[in-house]
Amino acid sequence: MDECVGRLLATLDDRGLADDTIVVFTGDHGESLGSHGVDEIDLPYEEVSRIPFLMRSPRRIRAATTIDTAVSNVDFAPTLLALCGVSPPKGMQGENLTGVLTQGRRPARVIYCEGGVYQPQPWRMAVRGNYKLVTDAALSPTQFYDLAADPYELDDRVAAISERRNRDELQSLLWQWAARTG
Repeated sequence: MDECVGRLLATLDDRGLADDTIVVFTGDHGESLGSHGVDEIDLPYEEVSRIPFLMRSPRRIRAATTIDTAVSNVDFAPTLLALCGVSPPKGMQGENLTGVLTQGRRPARVIYCEGGVYQPQPWRMAVRGNYKLVTDAALSPTQFYDLAADPYELDDRVAAISERRNRDELQSLLWQWAARTG
């Protein structure tokens, strides 16, 4: 895969098209590969929900720029449209992250996810900073993690009294997101 992407980028360079071409490399999910004792893709764990995201746009984004701001795949469309000078349609979800890519801005963000939609156990998830809340479809908390202290999500803190404030704040944000997005 790396070699093929390299060939694509080299061809754009050789033909003088690189400055006017935005190249995005991403995926729709990660892989659990046995983590947490499962080999599935529709789970709210970091191994599955974090995806690769590489972008090249020489005219707009400085080479070797690295960002550590959380990005959601719903941000791709408004960001790409903005990089092309087009306003996103009214009602489009996601945020335009060109300021993050071009100027290094670091907005405080909450990332929302949903999964298991057509399965017996649908879930919703919100991640803000180091904290991650997973709920059932009714938005009742089922898992809560401090990803800085527990990056492998082995210590579920959903019932921990000491985490009540952080858990309740994320649950409130999930309720607001659900109301906003239907």
